[in-house]
Amino acid sequence: MTNIENEVFVHIHTLHDNSHTEKWQVGNTLDFGVNNRFNSFYESITNPYIDLNREKVFIENLTRGLCDHHKSQSFENVNMLFLKKGMLNTYVQFTRELVFEEVRKRLFPEKPSRINSIWLAKVEYIEKWKKTFLDFNLQFKIFLIKFSGKVHKADGRWLTNIDSPHAFDNYFRHAIAYWTGEIFSEFGEIDEEFVGAGYVEILREMA
Repeated sequence: MTNIENEVFVHIHTLHDNSHTEKWQVGNTLDFGVNNRFNSFYESITNPYIDLNREKVFIENLTRGLCDHHKSQSFENVNMLFLKKGMLNTYVQFTRELVFEEVRKRLFPEKPSRINSIWLAKVEYIEKWKKTFLDFNLQFKIFLIKFSGKVHKADGRWLTNIDSPHAFDNYFRHAIAYWTGEIFSEFGEIDEEFVGAGYVEILREMA
């Protein structure tokens, strides 16, 4: 964990019913992890909006893709699509965040919490993270911000590369590695992210 002052980052702000987008105006200063309230990401997974009609159409389309040999998809691809875009993704995220927060509270209480802190990334990684958010079918805005406070740097692959999303042992193992700052693998590019507790000055909207 590091204490920093007026360092420039980018923040990808997801758009949903609980995103408090009206507060994200250029020139505003927002606090995260200070007054102990949930951030908008955590609110979105603890109080999700689930469109059952959309889920029905989504499942029908996946089934049609499996049955049509001209457009067949492997079961592995279907499983990945359902985890990324289906209702199951909401429950996977919720379980994951509960475990990561419990591990933080027990073993790393000095670290900023993912529940009420802010997600940050270095400017040079923005295109990579933008693609990740698009892959998960999320709507968002990107802001250039200046941050002062404490941050924890982690490899985001510990969050997204869990062999079996339903295996709690994997969640705990990945959570410990995430909070100790371990690199997920020497192969591939790190998904560098920061969890910050402190004050954000909004400089400009990037996208």
